[in-house]
Amino acid sequence: MHRTNDFDTAILKLAKPMDFKDEKLNPVCLPELGSYLRTFSDKKAVVAGWGLQHAEATGTPTVLQKLEVDVYSPQKCKRMSA
Repeated sequence: MHRTNDFDTAILKLAKPMDFKDEKLNPVCLPELGSYLRTFSDKKAVVAGWGLQHAEATGTPTVLQKLEVDVYSPQKCKRMSA
């Protein structure tokens, strides 16, 4: 069987609620359905994961990584890729 970690996602069901008063914990805020173009185009977003950190990387990191990226509208993406 071929295995890959490309585009893996997970949903966790917790046994008990998390206490966000702990300064080490922060919730991830997701946009409302249909609001992406109205609220996020031309802004910054934070992405997180255990993916490869560069093209020549020999393995995935052991600590969750985060990165701030620019958010483009679909129209701008199409113009940039043309």
